[in-house]
Amino acid sequence: MSVAIRLATPLDGEKLWALAEEFLASQMEFGAPDQRKALALALKHGIDSGGAVVVAEQNGELVGFVAWTAHPGAADGEAVGFGTYVKPDHRKHGFSERMRDFAKRHLRHQGISFVTGAVRDNNIPGLASARTSGGRIVGYIVEWKL
Repeated sequence: MSVAIRLATPLDGEKLWALAEEFLASQMEFGAPDQRKALALALKHGIDSGGAVVVAEQNGELVGFVAWTAHPGAADGEAVGFGTYVKPDHRKHGFSERMRDFAKRHLRHQGISFVTGAVRDNNIPGLASARTSGGRIVGYIVEWKL
């Protein structure tokens, strides 16, 4: 299964938002609040500012994304993880880990050394994926030292 891992661009907007809607729906299954506005702002800001909005693309279709971006008001060297998602039929192929590795390299190059995100404690696949990629789980918080 050949998948390209790359930074998202403004041209990905419609496809990326469709994928983000799937992500949001999946998170609500775990009792997460609706984060539609926050995620929309994070994706736009991340793409516009050169943050690590990373996508997995197969045959022109976006099959996954990672949204890690520094935001106004964040401490120097710190970014916020707004989500990692891979379409269900593309899971178990290492795409989330490949996208996170890409995001880590990209953010390190920008002087970012720390990413903080959140995973609900009942989201067992999300917790496992975060641990696999080197995340340290602290309650609902996941930290990645870059």
